Amino acid sequence: DAISEAADLVAKPGTSEHELGLSVDINAEKGSSAEDVYRWLDQNAWKYGFIKRYPSDKTEETGISNEEWHYRYVGKTAAKEMKEKNYCLEEYVTYLKAQ
Repeated sequence: DAISEAADLVAKPGTSEHELGLSVDINAEKGSSAEDVYRWLDQNAWKYGFIKRYPSDKTEETGISNEEWHYRYVGKTAAKEMKEKNYCLEEYVTYLKAQ
């Protein structure tokens, strides 16, 4: 059970987006200001080409529980389209394959 639960929270060694240089954790101090930081990121990161990698409403698609601090660079065009369609990365890749 522990291995299964850990897999929901931690990437296996060698598979982390951090190790590949594709993502960054943007941590805010706890408190009301942290909520403001994460809200701003959620609303604006796409403008700079970043997406929230593991949104709370996409756990089934990503296989990872919500990480409000974990952002991945996908480029401005992809980030904008993903924001407009409310797609996580897995959904966006499936969408692109169907094109």
